[in-house]
Amino acid sequence: MSKNDKLSSAEVEKLRNLNKEVYDTMAKLGELEFALSNMEEKKIELLQQHKTARKYLQAEQKSLAEKYGEKRVDLATGALTESVSS
Repeated sequence: MSKNDKLSSAEVEKLRNLNKEVYDTMAKLGELEFALSNMEEKKIELLQQHKTARKYLQAEQKSLAEKYGEKRVDLATGALTESVSS
């Protein structure tokens, strides 16, 4: 067996470490991709909730405008004031 038929222990160790690093980064990328997928699903869910809440707010504002007229509402007190037109 010649000197070139076998790697030194240092060379083998270096290859093991590099191979481990490659697999570790692949695993971390997979975890990140999974987290991003979950975040995208949550984003879609929150956008739908926002859309629904906005729709209900607009319906309530319309109902109150029909009852009280176009007025500004102080959300802290509930007081109504005349709406300023531009």
